[in-house]
Amino acid sequence: MGNTDSMNTTHSTEGITLPHDLPAQPNSDQISFDDLSESPSMLKMYLKILKPRPGLKEGDSVPKYGVECMMKISQDWLNAYTQICGWTSSNQDLVPITAPQVLAAPLHMYLLTHQLFPSSALGVVHAENEMIAHKPIDPKLPLKVKSWIGETHWKARGFQVDMYTTVSQNDEEKPRWLAKTSLFRTAKTSQKSTHSSKTDQLINGDEQALQLSANLGRRYAPIAGDFNPIHLYPITAKLFGFKRPIIHGMWTLGHLLSEVVPDLHQLCCGRLAVRFRRPLALPLKSTWRHQTAANTKFMQALDPRGKLAVDIAFEAKEISSTTDVNEC
Repeated sequence: MGNTDSMNTTHSTEGITLPHDLPAQPNSDQISFDDLSESPSMLKMYLKILKPRPGLKEGDSVPKYGVECMMKISQDWLNAYTQICGWTSSNQDLVPITAPQVLAAPLHMYLLTHQLFPSSALGVVHAENEMIAHKPIDPKLPLKVKSWIGETHWKARGFQVDMYTTVSQNDEEKPRWLAKTSLFRTAKTSQKSTHSSKTDQLINGDEQALQLSANLGRRYAPIAGDFNPIHLYPITAKLFGFKRPIIHGMWTLGHLLSEVVPDLHQLCCGRLAVRFRRPLALPLKSTWRHQTAANTKFMQALDPRGKLAVDIAFEAKEISSTTDVNEC
């Protein structure tokens, strides 16, 4: 599963909207969930990717199904994740809003390699994400993680499928953390693109250098559990149409957040939206921008041509002892 939007669409900064609400459960009782006793093996699932798939016909929908599993956040993993993204906090009990999405990657891959998913996961592109953290995640407690396939939307050049994920602790009725992940897959379609050819509108914020090493994808892969060949070496990336390996979109998201919001206390609760627009090839010499407006922090990573690659909006929610799961 890649981390760049292959649809090559354009949008204005005003188009990225923070989520106000996300479903805590499927809107249908007919969805069945596979209950796993442990996190699935990423290696075994990567081997399943090689199995031929029939694809999805225009107008059809991906079947709705789900998976749930009890998971844990190890202190070593949390330290490695926050450090590689750029956070230097010594508080080991703080889980940034982006971490559950990365931790749940094996469940997402489980859904994409499930026999009910019609297309190969290698062609699936991570296009967008919305996250809401109502309460801080306690890394000392087990996490009940649920993920399921939602609606299918046909677009020009393929279809988009929504995947939802929730994290609960302490047998709480409502999840502490919720996310919507939008995935795009190319497929035969008669639809024509309705997007205009106007250029990206960039925020008028501070611009800073973004320089990434050639081996960053290989360093991040074992932490994220994402060993997609497009992130590793030039030779493996070329097999899938990239001249050089590209950095994981979730790393870029975490890194820009660490630059703008270095205090993890401000990242445990809040709302976040991100769009992965274009790939960032490694090694990279480029720039990124940030701006704050109406309590929302906007960040944009640009590719070496100055085109928008990653578009982010984040609004923090202050942690207090009275924080309620219905607030955000």
